[in-house]
Amino acid sequence: MDTEATPASTRDLSALPPDGQTSARTGAAHFGRHVCQFARAALIAYLVLLFVLAFAHSGREAVVRLEDFVQVRDGIVKVLTAALTVFVQFGVLGLLVALSAGPHAAPLSRSRRLAGGISMLLVGAVLFTLLSLVESGRMPGALAPICPFVGYVLGLWIGRACLWGGRAFGRSMLGLVAVLLVLGATAVGAWRLAIDSNPLPFQPPKVTSAEKRRLADLLEHTYRGNGLRQLRLTQHDVNLLLAMGMPQVFPLGKAQVALGEKTACGELSIGLGNDGAQQRWLNVRATCLAAITAGRLEIRCVECRVGRLSVPRFLLDVISPWLIAEVLADPDVQQVLAAINSVRLEPGVLEAVVTTGDLGDGSGRLSETVIPSLIARLGQKPDMAARTQVYIRYLVATAKHFPVEGRFEAFLQAAFDLARRRSTVEDPVLENRAAILALAVLLGHPRVETLIGPVTDQELRAMAKQNVGRVTLRNRRDWCQHFLVSAALALTLNQSLSDEAGVTKEELDAGSGGSGFSFADYLADRAGTLFALAATRDDLSARRMQDRLAARPNIDDLFPPAADLPEGIPDAILQRDYGGVKGQRSNQVIAEIERRLARCPGLW
Repeated sequence: MDTEATPASTRDLSALPPDGQTSARTGAAHFGRHVCQFARAALIAYLVLLFVLAFAHSGREAVVRLEDFVQVRDGIVKVLTAALTVFVQFGVLGLLVALSAGPHAAPLSRSRRLAGGISMLLVGAVLFTLLSLVESGRMPGALAPICPFVGYVLGLWIGRACLWGGRAFGRSMLGLVAVLLVLGATAVGAWRLAIDSNPLPFQPPKVTSAEKRRLADLLEHTYRGNGLRQLRLTQHDVNLLLAMGMPQVFPLGKAQVALGEKTACGELSIGLGNDGAQQRWLNVRATCLAAITAGRLEIRCVECRVGRLSVPRFLLDVISPWLIAEVLADPDVQQVLAAINSVRLEPGVLEAVVTTGDLGDGSGRLSETVIPSLIARLGQKPDMAARTQVYIRYLVATAKHFPVEGRFEAFLQAAFDLARRRSTVEDPVLENRAAILALAVLLGHPRVETLIGPVTDQELRAMAKQNVGRVTLRNRRDWCQHFLVSAALALTLNQSLSDEAGVTKEELDAGSGGSGFSFADYLADRAGTLFALAATRDDLSARRMQDRLAARPNIDDLFPPAADLPEGIPDAILQRDYGGVKGQRSNQVIAEIERRLARCPGLW
């Protein structure tokens, strides 16, 4: 027998792997096919879910709203939450796409692996674009794909590593951890460079009573003609307005602007609270090209420095259009821009031409409706329109049964009795807030409605006019208005702005043609502010106020005697005898007012 002759069948068998390896490979391939089939079914179901969610969210408010640029902490949390959500959604999508492709029977060339990766990325891009179109009705912006793209790529990476086997999966996870560590270290370093221990060294201009009156007169009596009002503000005027407004939005904040030819160079410092024993500051310097032509805003940030961190120009070119698009998407901003015909910047001067009547009242006063709405939305308060309307309807319907005398007390009792009954299942703080806002609309001033949204209609206003009647506080109609309007401002804006509004109004009254500065009105303003805060501080305080007022309201608990306080003080006498609103004698009267308020148990 020829030993060198080996049958073909024997040679074929010798080329095969051992039985154990064959069984393992067969089992792995079988498992891979099952994973692939399951992943494809899961991918179809997941895509259906994503499109259903996109349809459900179509027409919702933007992720970033105008107030998020001011309510920094809430805005950051909101943006990060939305970014994390879409990151996870597309991470799962990438994982399912990778698993759906299944394992390859043989190693692929580099070109084929590259082609496969590109095709998977294109699938993700198409799906993201389709989902964006379904949800928002428009193509996504330049920044929108960043989080979904990173999540999708990460999902693809993990999915392919799972198919490659345990050792490849382990290497991929180590690489992922390394990437995350680098990104975390970069974020910490950028934060340390962006945050300073001191504010910028500039000092905002001092806001005096005379300056407030001058600005009020300038804004009120501008040139009118051909349906246009022309407003010319100097750089000093703009910085005065910033000095007045910044503390109300950022209690530890200041800003100034330098106006040039079509440019505005701004500086901003915002206190971020104490980091240990040291105050931390967000300092921003930026230069922008800006103009408004025919209601169209044109703005481009050409330079920006946050703390010691200089923002790269290419990043500014990406971020600036996105920020502008988010701001311009706001309905209130759109109304304001529709009323502004043009804005032109010159060295030290801002010129604006406003079209009268575009905001509905024909007066050209932007402050009538839209500006209060914008300000109210910066107050970090929940939407109260629907809840407030319940109280208004109830009070209007029951007001016809109130006595002629003591109607103010009757309104308080009815409103807080309803609040107490509703608080058995509702939040007592929100119920008290709605009750106060309803009282402010009915008894304070109808324009309070612009701070909370539509809460009345023509029929309800007609019923209110018939049933509410004349309501006074200590026999003074104006004190009733001061008390409740200040309470509403404290709830929709903040306490400091409510107090500032009251003082500013009295300062303007002290000028020529006004009724004069009134310390009694100031007391009414402060009492209203303290009342609103006491009624909405927490659940315990809210229920205590409900029990106090729903039983039998006592005005002495809420509003001390004020008839003996000085009123009708002209500006000349206010400056000469009182040293202005911050003078020594004014401070003495205000200290007496605070002592009286401190003796009112319902205000604390």
